[in-house]
Formats: sequence, C-alpha cells, structure tokens
Amino acid sequence: MSTVLTVEPTRRDQALDEAASRNVPIVLSVRDSVSWVVHKSRFLGANPVTKCLYVEYPPPAAPEAPPPEVRRGESVGVAFRRGHKKCVFTSVVLGQEVYGPDEGTRVPALALSWPDSLQELQRRAYYRVSVPPHKTVTVELWQGGAACRKKAGTAAWPSYTGRLLDLSAGGMRLVLPPNRDPRLDVGDAIGIEFQPEPGGPAFLLNGIVRYVDPAPDGATTVGLQFVGLEATVENRKVLQQLLRVVNQYYRFELRRLRPVDHRL
Repeated sequence: MSTVLTVEPTRRDQALDEAASRNVPIVLSVRDSVSWVVHKSRFLGANPVTKCLYVEYPPPAAPEAPPPEVRRGESVGVAFRRGHKKCVFTSVVLGQEVYGPDEGTRVPALALSWPDSLQELQRRAYYRVSVPPHKTVTVELWQGGAACRKKAGTAAWPSYTGRLLDLSAGGMRLVLPPNRDPRLDVGDAIGIEFQPEPGGPAFLLNGIVRYVDPAPDGATTVGLQFVGLEATVENRKVLQQLLRVVNQYYRFELRRLRPVDHRL
C-alpha cells in the first residue's frame, strides 16, 4: 500500500547530503498569486555547518514566462527521486544568491532552510489506475486554479464537467463530452473538484494541463498534473487521502485481473 512515510532524522540528513552532493534533479513548487507553479531544477549543494540547501533558481529550463519571484521567508516544496521512492519536503527561502565554486560556474540560486521533516512515497503511487468500471466519477474543472473556484460558471471563468478515466497521486485523465470546446491549452493552471467515493472526501486541487486530445466523436480527453500536493504539510495530508482512493482502485484492479480457478 502506498503511504506517505516520515523519514527519521539521521536518514533524512543522509538523503539530503547525498542528493545535494550529486546535484540530483528536483521539482520545485513555488506559489504564485493564485496557484502553485512547478519547475524542474536541481540541487547545487549544501552547507553542512549551517544546514542550508542550495537549488538552482530560476531553473535552467524555465518556460517562456518568467518564474514567480520568490522572497525571503516564503515556503517552497521540493521533490526528488531516491531509488524507487520519491522524497518530498517543505523548506523556507533564506535568500537568493549566486552559487558555485568559481566565477565560471556560478549560477543563480535559492538558499533554503534544512527541512524539519522529509517524507517518502513509493513511486508506484504515481502510476495511473483506471476507475473501476462500475463507478462514474464526475470531475469539474476551471481555469485559473483552485482559488478561482468562486468565479467558475461566469463568462470569464467557465467550468467544464467530465468523467474521470484514471487517477494517480500525480494527476488524472478525464474525458469531456462531445461538442464542448474546453478552450484549454497545455500549461494552463486549472482548478479541479471531484468526489471519488460517495460519502467520501471531496477534493479541491490545483492542476496543470499536460495534454488536450480531441477524439473523432467530438469528445475531448484531458490529462492533468496535480501541483502543490507535496509542497506543504497540510497539502500532504490531502495527498494521503488521495492515495487511499488510488489504493482502493488498485486493489479492485488486482481482483478483477486475478485468474479464476474453475476447478472450485
């Protein structure tokens, strides 16, 4: 079962020291005015005395739009891979500086506080699991991010309702009905609301459009990536709830595919 496990302090420090020394790639979650924005970056190093981490920012492969300005005291989320697990933590920005061993290799960086805790997730939690065929899960989405929910349904912020196809801790795939032009582009910030189990928790999440695929029948398949779930302690509690749903779907899939012994 996929869960969010907190690593004990000695292993936490070992994992961070190793990742920093190897310049391991990271996914950095930064808050903008209404939502979370994710960027691929990397560790640059660590100061073992001050327990300070350094990550490249702005990222080397930043999108055309400049990444959000990050100020001292703001919280950011960091995720990186370690073996078969994904490590996530929340850190506080200590400042912006130029980092590197010599003048020719110095790059812009964020100095981050050493995290109080580090969580590990099995990477299989990010594999997509199909919705059980006997379930119909409705998903509502709108542009601008979860904070723009109150504007959904207006002329400026239309909402769209579709059917969930598959789900993971990292995102979802849904289909919108025919003849509904979602007016979505890859990279758009999206607000997402859905209730995967009757009587269970309803999720209000931030996402990014990863692809929009029109079908010949006029329907549209949309792939969404969740953002911000790994960035704060509160959001990781939501991630844990989401993992419970993914595990339920996964167990149903295993039972459905299990061979039947006709000798019984």
